[in-house]
Amino acid sequence: MVAISSSVDKPGSFVTFYSYKGGTGRSMLLANMAWLLAANGKKVLVMDWDLEAPGLHRYFKPFLVDSDMVETDGLIDAFWALTTRGMSADRTRVGNALDYEGFSADSVDLEDFITPIDWSFSGAGRIDLIAAGRQGTSYSERVNTFDWKHFYQIGGGRLLERAKESLANQYHFVLIDSRTGVSDTSGICTMQMPDILVACLTLNRQSIQGVAAILASIQAWRSAAAQNRQASTVQHAELRMFPVATRIENSEKDKLEAARKLARETLKPFLDPSDAEDPRKYWDDMEVTYQPFYAYEEILATFGDPADAAGSEKTLLSQMEKIARRVSAMPNLSMPQIPETDRQRIVDEYSLGAKNARGADMQTREDPRDSDVEFERDIYAKEVLWRNNGFRHEHLLSQREMQLITQSEREKFNRQMFFYFTNSQLAPKLRERALVIFLLIWAAILILATIPVWYPFAFPPSGEQVIYATGYAVVPARYLMIMFIGAAAILSAFIVGIYRSPEKPYGTSLAIVLRLCFLGPFAPEIRDYRFIEQATSRA
Repeated sequence: MVAISSSVDKPGSFVTFYSYKGGTGRSMLLANMAWLLAANGKKVLVMDWDLEAPGLHRYFKPFLVDSDMVETDGLIDAFWALTTRGMSADRTRVGNALDYEGFSADSVDLEDFITPIDWSFSGAGRIDLIAAGRQGTSYSERVNTFDWKHFYQIGGGRLLERAKESLANQYHFVLIDSRTGVSDTSGICTMQMPDILVACLTLNRQSIQGVAAILASIQAWRSAAAQNRQASTVQHAELRMFPVATRIENSEKDKLEAARKLARETLKPFLDPSDAEDPRKYWDDMEVTYQPFYAYEEILATFGDPADAAGSEKTLLSQMEKIARRVSAMPNLSMPQIPETDRQRIVDEYSLGAKNARGADMQTREDPRDSDVEFERDIYAKEVLWRNNGFRHEHLLSQREMQLITQSEREKFNRQMFFYFTNSQLAPKLRERALVIFLLIWAAILILATIPVWYPFAFPPSGEQVIYATGYAVVPARYLMIMFIGAAAILSAFIVGIYRSPEKPYGTSLAIVLRLCFLGPFAPEIRDYRFIEQATSRA
């Protein structure tokens, strides 16, 4: 994960990739364009809004620590977090609307759900990913039971607009993989979010007419919003549209030409005026031929095809470059050459029979740095464990894990992971302060236990030195009570001071503070993630 710190010179563009039907290669086109932009020095964020059938992350499999997204939260998790907090807020009815007191959509930030793509691009180029959500047995239930109407009631629209404004200042391009067909999420992606819409279609009547109908409805909605002075809900009233014909097959020449004619005539009203001046040139650039090599694995053409002199204008990579140049308005965009050994290594990692290159096959090891990838996966998994189990103190990073995290790994943290790392740094400081209290506690116990020995010498009765044969004296009960209450009050004040101090890990309970203060150096140390994982599996 990566911490977003730098900004771009001017607000970035939001580009939605939409298709009326599935199977058009929409996600493949988006993933390749993201890579081409990043390889040319651009900061790119990709968002998987296809919540019902997520899969964009698979195109980045070799470059993700959690390649299957089983430990990483995404969009649906962010939306549920906002909705859950809204449900717990006090609600009062104002007219026909509900007012949620003490609640703000600002309590959830999409930037906290960013995962980086681990590849060294030239210059400032990078790709970050916001996946659809944490994959698992409950994912489909979380998607299917989500109430979009309630989401907007509690300020979901404000969350999206705030996120759009913030992300536009951090990235040159934000690429959105939209849901197919007509749905709540596809409406958000095609109407509310984009400045540019790439509409992917196959050359059949249903796909052509379906895309045309959606583009017409988007134009009508934007026009009505502008006329009603509601353009504040859309940062850019003018939407540029780029229809792209995909999965072109040349085996049926006559049918292909008829389908091309139908598509070009039907979609001509939606072309940008500059593109409409030379429609043949436009469509020559905006067609993607079907290539069986890419039919079985989610492999990027930026690695599947060579970019050097061995490349060809007929490759999928060349077609991706043409589309990316037009959509991004970067006429000189091209894929830099990748060393053949690196290119082939990545291609092998995409293959269906390959092991998960990012540590899915985790084995027990003596030192967590035996595999850098496995160690990195462990610290991400431990952060999830910490967050999902009520921020328990024992799920913070251990001192050894903290020492093993490199600067480059820290630079990949997003705000959520950075928050976890910062809180883990506070754990040793809390332990040091608790050790001082531990010493004071036992010093007080020692003083109170030895009162009969030192009291008569410190406070002799009637000014006379009293020495008993046994060396002990009877101490007045009121003095004992005063000293006991005084010591208890002083120690309690110290303990409460530690508990209320901001210099402690988030979620630290009073029970944890008491345990550290009374046990001191004998309190259990925070253990490595591997130890917790093994203990859980044995249980």
